[in-house]
Amino acid sequence: MNDITTPTAHMAPVTLRDIAERCQVSKSTVAQALRGQSRLAPATVARVLAVANEMGYDPSFHEGARRLALRKHGREMINHLVALFFPQEYLRIPFFLETFRGIADVLGAAGFGVCVGHVTGTHADGSLLPFPQVMRRGDLDGVIAPGSTLAQGLLDELRASAGFGNRPVVSLFDATAACSNAVADTPGGVREAMRHLLQLGHRHVLWVYYHITEQGPAPVDRYLAACRAMEEFGLAPARHLHLFPFIAEWVNPHTAHHDLAELEAGEAEPAHPLVEYLETHPEITAILAINDAFALHAWYTLHHAGYAIPEDISIVGFDDTDPMRDAHGTNLLTTVRCPLETLGREAGRLLLARITGEAVGEENVLLPTELVVRRSTAKPAE
Repeated sequence: MNDITTPTAHMAPVTLRDIAERCQVSKSTVAQALRGQSRLAPATVARVLAVANEMGYDPSFHEGARRLALRKHGREMINHLVALFFPQEYLRIPFFLETFRGIADVLGAAGFGVCVGHVTGTHADGSLLPFPQVMRRGDLDGVIAPGSTLAQGLLDELRASAGFGNRPVVSLFDATAACSNAVADTPGGVREAMRHLLQLGHRHVLWVYYHITEQGPAPVDRYLAACRAMEEFGLAPARHLHLFPFIAEWVNPHTAHHDLAELEAGEAEPAHPLVEYLETHPEITAILAINDAFALHAWYTLHHAGYAIPEDISIVGFDDTDPMRDAHGTNLLTTVRCPLETLGREAGRLLLARITGEAVGEENVLLPTELVVRRSTAKPAE
């Protein structure tokens, strides 16, 4: 059996020398013809191209050698390969799939391949576990990653890697310093959602957060937007904005029931922390969720506890990716629509502009969100 690192005869790539011998010209003439040098005779160029095509010449086989030659002169070549760093569950969650679709459309149309890497954890000292070698050995032209992932130390790891260095990076969803950013106006979306609830007459709202930071509940910018909306209505956030921690198991919308028919057929479940919190805070009449997945899980949980949506509790989701459908297939969930596919397209565009040299500095794109009012919100009960 042949060693897998040693190509057999039929696997050996066609070289410039092979083409030159067949055409009976010099290797430099072949190279010039393949590059489209106009000073060669048209007949010579046509002959070289025809022979190269007939022999199956593929220039990609020789990019490694060409890359090394350019580096000797302080230059880099475009490899037409970029990496995305997404959470491992991205293939199961519409939020990431919609964004990925926009990225892939733009990069694919430009002839770029896309590889996906995962930040899977950290060492005991807090440093990132090694990411794939393709990220380190100089094959990548750039990286797109969520700002939260970059903040874990990924950006520093990339910059410290000799194979990546100062190549372009685009941050998605959350703005990150020292790279380009493609983000949506999520604070504006929270403000509009809160204003919607307050205009309906709600005065005590449960707001869901990821974790507590030195600046306050995260995402801090969303929290501050919710506070400002309440203050516009003369309400003190410390009294009227109730904080509830995000439930990690609720990140996946597919583990929640998506239509009311399934909810009606379900059996009662034990008291949940969300239900217990609402029972001890009966003044709360609305929930502003961190995303649609949380909203679906909350709806399912509250239904089995005897709450009617929106008669007893109004619910607002976020992102407009995961519907709660009635028997006719109509989505009932009021939510804030985030332009995820467009966001992905903008991220791809920003990265391409830096790779090709069209843009020489970092660029920031901020896309608007949109409140979509459906039937999960109503005036609070008397």
